[in-house]
Amino acid sequence: MEAVKLISHCKRRAEKPFQIGLKTRKNSDGSWTVYYAAQKQCDPRDFKAAGLSILPTAKNGFAIEAYTQNGKNWDTFYGVDDWQKETWKQSYGVQIYTGEVSGFVTDLDFEHEIIADHPDAFAEMLRRLCDLAVNPLLTVSKGGGLR
Repeated sequence: MEAVKLISHCKRRAEKPFQIGLKTRKNSDGSWTVYYAAQKQCDPRDFKAAGLSILPTAKNGFAIEAYTQNGKNWDTFYGVDDWQKETWKQSYGVQIYTGEVSGFVTDLDFEHEIIADHPDAFAEMLRRLCDLAVNPLLTVSKGGGLR
């Protein structure tokens, strides 16, 4: 996605923050369905195929299971079976991450205000950061920021 479109998407998200509203569903075959991006759905096992770790989240967008207290960390890949069944029953979605360091860039969180106040400088900085990583992963936050 080009920088102008990405910044425009962040602005729209800031004007109308994303609201999580659909609970994760257990299917009759024992698999799970999670909802994302305005009611789209997927099997969370699909994230593993894409090389992405997942963290089940509550309706407020935060982790349900205290991963650091359970010996989990951000440097390890976690899939569906790495989280308790009770966690999935309480889930309203997932947070995704690569589960590994992306070159020299790991996880950066840019608030919407910096994007809105300095769009040209932000676009140039983002281009340079993405050039440092082999497979950069960008997500627009619920409030219009960028990770």
